[in-house]
Amino acid sequence: MSAAEPRQAEPAPDDKVDEAIEESFPASDPPAYPAGVTSGAPSHEAAAPQPKRNAPVVAVIAVAAVIVLLWALFG
Repeated sequence: MSAAEPRQAEPAPDDKVDEAIEESFPASDPPAYPAGVTSGAPSHEAAAPQPKRNAPVVAVIAVAAVIVLLWALFG
């Protein structure tokens, strides 16, 4: 290289960033599918409601609350 030949300048930092963005553009996009999509047939276990094991306890508490309320109102 002689002194008369111009030296190639280093790319500016912005040029490096722009080049990196252009090269990685498709990979930087988010996935094109919705997150809530599932595949396959629905499970029969998921469709069947589970029996509530504490239903009798809730019923007893509700009856007791009504009795206490009636006792408080009518003494």
